[in-house]
Amino acid sequence: LIAPDRFAGKVAPSEAEVQAAYKANSAKFARSEKRTLTQVIAPDEAAAKALAAKGGALAGGTTLKPMDKASYAAIATAGAVADAAFAAEKGATIVAGKSALGWHVVKVDAIEVSGGKSLEQARAELLPELTKRKETEALLDFITTLEEAVDDGQTLEAIAKTHSLTLIDTPALTA
Repeated sequence: LIAPDRFAGKVAPSEAEVQAAYKANSAKFARSEKRTLTQVIAPDEAAAKALAAKGGALAGGTTLKPMDKASYAAIATAGAVADAAFAAEKGATIVAGKSALGWHVVKVDAIEVSGGKSLEQARAELLPELTKRKETEALLDFITTLEEAVDDGQTLEAIAKTHSLTLIDTPALTA
C-alpha cells in the first residue's frame, strides 16, 4: 500500500527552484503600467515646443485610451517617443520626439500601475504548487525504485520490509 501523501511535508522546493519558478512566471509577477495620453502631432520642432510650453490641455489633441508602452510605440511609430512619454510625470506636457508622423507633443493624463510582485511576495503563491510538484516527483521516484527492485527479482515481502510498506490483499478483480 503506497499512500499518495507518503511524502507530504517531507520534501520542499529549494531556493533555486523557487527562483526558477519566479523567473519562468516573470510576466505574471511583473509590474505593468498603462498611461492615458493626449497627443498632438506638430509639423516642426518650433511648433511642438510652443504647444508644450503652454502646458495644460492640448487643444485639438487626441486622447488615447490607457495603453502600455509597447502599444503606444506602435501608434507613435517611434520607440524613442514612447520612451519619453513613459518617462514623464503625470500631468506633464512634453515634446516626446519626432517620428515619421511629425513632432509628438504629449500630455500624461493618467498613470495606472498594476501588479508587480517581488520574489518574496510571490513566494506564498509559488510554494504550494512547487511543494505539490516535489511530492509528486518524490512519489514517482519511489515507485520507480520499487519497480526496479521487482525487476531485479526481489520479492514483494522483501521490498515491503526494506521500504516500510504494508502489503494488503485486494479483492478478486474478476470471477
